[in-house]
Amino acid sequence: MEDEKKYIKMENVLNTINRKYIALPEHEVKRNNRIVDQVVGDILMAMKKQNPLFKTMFERKFYGGSFYDGIKVGKPIEFDLDFVLNLPVLIKPVVEVGDKPGFVQVRITEFDKLLNQPEQYRKYEKLKPLFDDKMFLSTEKVLRWMERTVNLALNELGRSKDGTVRFNVKLPDKNLVMYASVAKCHPAFTLKLISEDGSIKLDIDLVPCFQFGNTQWPKGQYRRNPMPQKRDKFLVVPKKPKPKCQNIDRYWRLSFQEQERELIGGCQNNTLKPALRLLKVC
Repeated sequence: MEDEKKYIKMENVLNTINRKYIALPEHEVKRNNRIVDQVVGDILMAMKKQNPLFKTMFERKFYGGSFYDGIKVGKPIEFDLDFVLNLPVLIKPVVEVGDKPGFVQVRITEFDKLLNQPEQYRKYEKLKPLFDDKMFLSTEKVLRWMERTVNLALNELGRSKDGTVRFNVKLPDKNLVMYASVAKCHPAFTLKLISEDGSIKLDIDLVPCFQFGNTQWPKGQYRRNPMPQKRDKFLVVPKKPKPKCQNIDRYWRLSFQEQERELIGGCQNNTLKPALRLLKVC
């Protein structure tokens, strides 16, 4: 009982420290969220227009990373954004546990079934170049495909000679001009935003990822999905293992971001988030 009282007092002190000195400024959070949502929304629309395959496979965008998990320390200027894509069920993609911990390989077993369905084939006729000769999904090919799509979208939106695109962002109290450019940083493409006066700078990492259902949850030494009722899907992202190995572009990194967020946010009294922020400061 004494220990419990001691920890309750400590928790109050830690929450006060977190609120006053560590938590992100609310006005900056809201402003930057609006900027990111509007700019990404415009780019996403252009990507769908320029790449029909991307439009077909795209399901949703997922904002990941410490900012959206509520454990970010420092100014809200860095964002992680996953473009969640789906492979067609018809071609029966299989997630195979690889020989590298935390990595899997994605293989297509029945691609030829598309040939028997003309309507589906028209949707996915440009999908095959994303696989290698053994029908394994290639990280390198997907990243190049995504890079082309992003660049086509920026061209569509009107790139200037210096390579930037101008965006007019509507905020509640004013309009804001932001300029966007792209920097390549494996496995992401970083969308770099800067305001006209240079006072606001934001980096958004754009990452293509593929989504799979609970029936394809990796087997072997992996734990079962801790919350299959709420988050029954997982992602794979194009991050390569180290050191380099044979057929390295076949390896995809497992990502359980949604399950992690649910676990972090589901702790009793929401005490884990402030504790993690404090640990990151130490």
